[in-house]
Amino acid sequence: MTPTRRRLLFSAIAVLGALLLLELGARAVQLVAPRLFVVAPNQEGIGPGVSLEPDPELLFRSRPGTSRSEQIQVEVNDLGMRGGVVPPPGVAPRVMFLGDSSVFGWGVSRDEAFPWATGRRLGRDGQPVVTLNAGTPGYSSAQSRFQLEKLGKTLAPDVVVIASLWSDMMRTGWRDRELFERFGSPAHAQALRRQETLASSALFVLLRARVLSLRPVPENQFVLWDTVIGGKDGAGATRATAADHRANLEAMADTAESLGARPIFLILPANRLGEHPPDEVLLPYQDNHREVAAARGALCVDMDTRWREHGDATLSRWFMDRVHPSAEGHADIADALAPVLAQTLGERAADR
Repeated sequence: MTPTRRRLLFSAIAVLGALLLLELGARAVQLVAPRLFVVAPNQEGIGPGVSLEPDPELLFRSRPGTSRSEQIQVEVNDLGMRGGVVPPPGVAPRVMFLGDSSVFGWGVSRDEAFPWATGRRLGRDGQPVVTLNAGTPGYSSAQSRFQLEKLGKTLAPDVVVIASLWSDMMRTGWRDRELFERFGSPAHAQALRRQETLASSALFVLLRARVLSLRPVPENQFVLWDTVIGGKDGAGATRATAADHRANLEAMADTAESLGARPIFLILPANRLGEHPPDEVLLPYQDNHREVAAARGALCVDMDTRWREHGDATLSRWFMDRVHPSAEGHADIADALAPVLAQTLGERAADR
């Protein structure tokens, strides 16, 4: 070997050795401190009885405890889900609901929210269920995806109702995947490792997160609720592209099936009496629900199509605001969802 080639070989070995040491160092940093960045403090007064707190994997979650606002009592258990203590498996079939504030039951009591209203209808028909309402104000499909991965084994659902829609279409200065990378969410890092070869490198993930951290955040915004929700319509990017939304729906269905649960897709209604997303924005996200459900042979409950058949007088009673159903609206969603859940639970029991 010539001296020149020997020097090149030694240089290559030195570079590879340095990269290996950096990779080991990056992995050590992650082991010591999985959270690479400090999230913003909790914000109060977001909505009726709603309080959020930082979460190392999900960016934020509902704060456990009991609060009351405008005669509405909101109870959040230790898992960050609306409702009390979750009974152990085996009591009755368990139905888990994923989505944002419309699933959580924004502005309505727990019993009025459609997850529990659906459960009562099933109980009256001789099919009692345990309601697991994981709907969280502001949650995108990515957050619901990681929430299911985080809580699925503990909750052991028999059916998972997937209703992620509105938060994905909100326009902000950040994509959700950028926020997850910026804050070093372990759940997001694991998902990336399954999708990207480079993401298996702790050094690459660390450098990407550090580069994102250089991007300034407006001083009047917290990087939790305000930055995610506070963007003005028409400004910035949607929190999730239609392609990202579809991938998250598929991942949620995959996780549900891996837990032995049946997925059901729910398309929430849009308020067409006032300002609402134009169809060219809305339809791709709705179509994701329809197409992912069809590809898996899963059922899809389309509340938007159902509500379009009603007149303005009815819709004005069924909506509280731009997106959130009123107590009457929640009742109609329960009326549509209950027979679909009963069918799915019956099919699941027959397969056993």
